[in-house]
Amino acid sequence: MDTTAPTTAAATATITESTTTQTTTTCEGGKHPIRALFETFDVSDSRWRAYLHFGESRFTRNLVSLDQDYSLLAICWKRGQNTPIHSHGVGTKSWVRVLRGELRQTFFSQHDEEESHRRLVPADGIVECAPDNERHSTECRSKACVSLHLYSPPYLDCTYRVCGKRMVIPVVYTSKNLYAPLTTRQSMYTNFSQLTELLRSQLRPSVRGQYHPQEHISYICRLLDSITFNPNETAMYAKWNCAKYTRNLVGFDENFTILILCWDRSQLSRIHDHAGSGCWVKVLQGTLTEERFAYNPDGTCGPHTSSVTYRANDGVAYINDTMGLHRMGNADPGQRCASLHVYSPPFRECNVFSEAGAAPIVMPMTCVNSEYEFMDATKITCPCPDTDAAFGLSRQRSGSGKEEGLYVLVAALKECFNKHQGKFSCELNSEICGILRQLNFDRREWQQYMHFGDQIYTRNLLASDKNFSLILNCWHMKQGTPIHTHESNSVKPHCWMRVLEGQLKMSKYRCPRGHQCEDPYIHVSERFSENYGPPIEEHVFTPSCTNLACAYMCCDVGLHKMENPSDTDVAVSLHLYSPPYIFCCYQDSEGKQSEIPVAYCSSLATEALKVPEFVRKELHFSNLPHFLHTLYTIFSDARSRPQHSAHDTDKEESLGSAVLNTLRNFQIAEDEWQQYVQLDSAKPTGSIVAYNDLFSVYVIGYMAGQSSRIHDHAGSCYWSKVLHGVFSETRYEKGSVTFRPGSCVHQTRNPSQGVAYTLAVFSPPVVSNFWFDDHTGFPERKDFSTSGLADLDAP
Repeated sequence: MDTTAPTTAAATATITESTTTQTTTTCEGGKHPIRALFETFDVSDSRWRAYLHFGESRFTRNLVSLDQDYSLLAICWKRGQNTPIHSHGVGTKSWVRVLRGELRQTFFSQHDEEESHRRLVPADGIVECAPDNERHSTECRSKACVSLHLYSPPYLDCTYRVCGKRMVIPVVYTSKNLYAPLTTRQSMYTNFSQLTELLRSQLRPSVRGQYHPQEHISYICRLLDSITFNPNETAMYAKWNCAKYTRNLVGFDENFTILILCWDRSQLSRIHDHAGSGCWVKVLQGTLTEERFAYNPDGTCGPHTSSVTYRANDGVAYINDTMGLHRMGNADPGQRCASLHVYSPPFRECNVFSEAGAAPIVMPMTCVNSEYEFMDATKITCPCPDTDAAFGLSRQRSGSGKEEGLYVLVAALKECFNKHQGKFSCELNSEICGILRQLNFDRREWQQYMHFGDQIYTRNLLASDKNFSLILNCWHMKQGTPIHTHESNSVKPHCWMRVLEGQLKMSKYRCPRGHQCEDPYIHVSERFSENYGPPIEEHVFTPSCTNLACAYMCCDVGLHKMENPSDTDVAVSLHLYSPPYIFCCYQDSEGKQSEIPVAYCSSLATEALKVPEFVRKELHFSNLPHFLHTLYTIFSDARSRPQHSAHDTDKEESLGSAVLNTLRNFQIAEDEWQQYVQLDSAKPTGSIVAYNDLFSVYVIGYMAGQSSRIHDHAGSCYWSKVLHGVFSETRYEKGSVTFRPGSCVHQTRNPSQGVAYTLAVFSPPVVSNFWFDDHTGFPERKDFSTSGLADLDAP
């Protein structure tokens, strides 16, 4: 919130200081410092109530403050609401102070449901909760109750298991700092860009053959185990081949490489080592079998030592050469498998072994989006100008270790776009072309970003912000794009290109009769050009062509494809898009929407994640905290603009469009929003996701045939996105029922035979609204999100 209550601000600042000290120390008189801190909280200030939101069917866990050392939650209870039996994990300390009402805690034995003891925590009571990882449940014994819960290290989502399935009671995001730091104490929903940045900050540098200490290996295992990805984003990188399993690059750095390996039915790797690197493996889909082998004294493959089968959510495996050799694969003949692999440090070649005891053979590793068999040298037939360019994953950066040439280039581009306020003009075009022409291309510096695939060209994201994206494309011989346009959601980006090595040919095509060429997903019966006839225009670009060293392609370039026409040489090209254009989107031969994704290779590549304008322009995979942070930025920007009545309409339309585009373009993993789902056989049920002074967000669940009452939103703007199922909406004219001025009166319904869910955003947040009688139109006031606050003052 913009104006955090002084009470909470002072308290959380003190918590930060206290939790960074030894929590085992005591204050004068033998009192624990956290208990002493809780006793000093001034809970009489009414501004604490900004964090108090009650749920109809279960208690709510409202996030007040969070950093890497602690989490502070205000939990709101109605009579009889209780937690499932759960624990907080080994090493987690937690304290509870009841502000109003009364709680009862029941403790259980570690291995069954046998109750060991109970205790009551009255108003103003302070206790240390479950100090020894005790299994317990907590129940509200009064009409309503509010309690503060402090956890160190952070503990966000209340996790428990039902019939072996992991269940979660999530938090409600009430703090301004909505983007929660990543921790290993609970499941994190993230995307591959954020994963790359996370490993860049968390994975310690290593030297080949000198492995990470065991505690750091375990830490990375926990980190990767806690991460969940959006299946739709994973599908962009996951490419299967019926003849051989594939290795698809997601992100890389001089310290690590991230790949998704896709295994069709019964596909296996050969027995191999890891050339002095460590390898973490997480199964994303299906089952993965690992067979380990010992070394013989002469360095050949020895006897088989163990076999392990890993499934999705089974944890993370690790291996290095001190642990032996291994072979991995999908032994299941009935389903495919996909697995995430992190190698540190990256390596270009390894040893392949035979069970017959033959001497090992050194085989080069493939790089990106590789669809030939793992470590099969006979498949590598593409002569590259420099082997390191195609297979080098660990090249050190020049000079001070920074991406010097890239930093200089990006700084110049930012200055140019900011000077022109991101608006295209002839002057901007001239300056951008000048910057790209003056770029001093040094292969030794740029080859750290140059990674080739044998069938699919690669798109390496170098930098992006709200004004532009910069991508380095690497092309093997005869590789090309599908026919596509650059348009997305009615946005037509401008594009500049410079060929750094080799040559590229651009072919333009007419739109087939009966199709709209502005549609970024033009239907084609073939993946490339067979259905478009001959190209209507062709251009060849090379570094030696002075007049084409930097080419500008206008926003109306239309249907086109780029390809490397050479039979002998690779090509490398730099592409600049404004506004940002990240994924190459097209429609495949089966009519499905497809994307050629990027590999995240630069520390500058994720700057756009902090800028909400970026996600308004194209599809973005993310998590709820980031989505909420983006909404907060949008609403904050709108609030800070001058309040002139003449511009109020334009301002409202601009805000409405920004929020609509954000809802449209954000994709949040179903498993994450499903945590908030609640259903009631009597009526639709809204579960609060976020609440602050600018907006509130709910997941609303409807069972088959359920409909809402006719209602208004008390003057608040309202946006919604259907997450699952089908909705119908009926809006009522202003004169038909009684309503508050400026509000929209409507009724929503699930007309289908299945359940349906929608994500609803209100700004400003709705405290109460009016329901209307279906026949008379008589209004009835209804508390919307703070139901239960009145009960705090009840006897």
